[in-house]
Amino acid sequence: MDYKSLIDDIVWWIPFKKLRHAFRVIMQDTLDSINNKQEKINESEKNNLEKIKYLEKIILLESKKYIFDYEMIDLLFSDDFDFIYYEIVKLWIQLEDTKNLLDLLYFISLREHVWDKMNPEFWLVYISLLYESNNLDFAEFIFNKYVEKYKLSYIHRSLVVSKFSKELNLMNEEIEHSNIILEYLNKSINDNVFENIIKQNKTIAVVGNGPQELGKGKGEEIDGHDIVIRFNNFNNVGIEKDYGTKVDIWFPNLSNCDYKKYNNIMYGLVLSPDRAIFTDDVLINMYSMIDSNKFFCFSNALSFGLYKLAGRNIRFTTGGIVLYYLANLKEKYNLNFSHKDIYGFSFINNDFSSNHYHYYKDMFTPFYAEHALYTYHKINKEILFLRKLFNLL
Repeated sequence: MDYKSLIDDIVWWIPFKKLRHAFRVIMQDTLDSINNKQEKINESEKNNLEKIKYLEKIILLESKKYIFDYEMIDLLFSDDFDFIYYEIVKLWIQLEDTKNLLDLLYFISLREHVWDKMNPEFWLVYISLLYESNNLDFAEFIFNKYVEKYKLSYIHRSLVVSKFSKELNLMNEEIEHSNIILEYLNKSINDNVFENIIKQNKTIAVVGNGPQELGKGKGEEIDGHDIVIRFNNFNNVGIEKDYGTKVDIWFPNLSNCDYKKYNNIMYGLVLSPDRAIFTDDVLINMYSMIDSNKFFCFSNALSFGLYKLAGRNIRFTTGGIVLYYLANLKEKYNLNFSHKDIYGFSFINNDFSSNHYHYYKDMFTPFYAEHALYTYHKINKEILFLRKLFNLL
């Protein structure tokens, strides 16, 4: 009996032609054997099953020829599923060409018990990339498996998967809100909101939250700039003489910022809407801010250019990303902006070791030191990159 159509449905997504053919032969033999109504699995069938298991291993080994990045190869064999998810998200944010990443995700998806062990947001990343690459049939296949296991839970955290869910007529209020957010953010990208503000030949001050300016009395100098940019949960109460009070553009931590605190300013997000998984509190704040029409984000092209230049071993801070963007706009529009307009950043004074905490921190705790230097952002590497970017080496 010819099971060609059935086998085609099973093996079409195997990425390597020779392996596809091998699976076809083995599956045809096995199905023929079953069709003959043999009562017991004979030795030939046992051998076929062993061959299938062996070929699964070969797929992983063959992947080394297609996935040239050693970090990606390590992820294939790691048993730490939280680590796999974290690294996948990092690659997702950083890589413009995602062919190898899609191959990697496919191989990981074949692993035993992966649907039970993996963070459900892993599948949102996978679906988002499949959708982005226009592999809609397989995206729908994975999406349906996701819905079967998790219903509509967490889908709203990916704006792209929310859009796909809407196209598939699977909606709830959270998914609808995410679609509205995506439409708004894409418009802000297309309108070049940040770039149009910056290119108006105005003086710009970028004020980080490092303690480098304490006691220097630069507050008036900072506030003398036409545009003052600040970050995260800055708090300059009591140190206005050193850090000023003016704020025109704020890149806040959207999970806990009081976006109603300031009037007549713009709020920015450095993450791209199609390459991010957002937490619920961030989505709630973004949705609430849409009516103000004073909220914008950056395109993923910015991240692609940054990590292509700097390498992938750096997880940039919000301040680092904004400074990279400004350095690019300086060349594009001949902006009046240099390292002298940057305040509260350790790279300006070549400060590699001691002052990586914020000026509003009470002390430099060992936990914060470990977090800032080695785990999440790897500040020392960012310092070296920014010093080179602003010709301070």
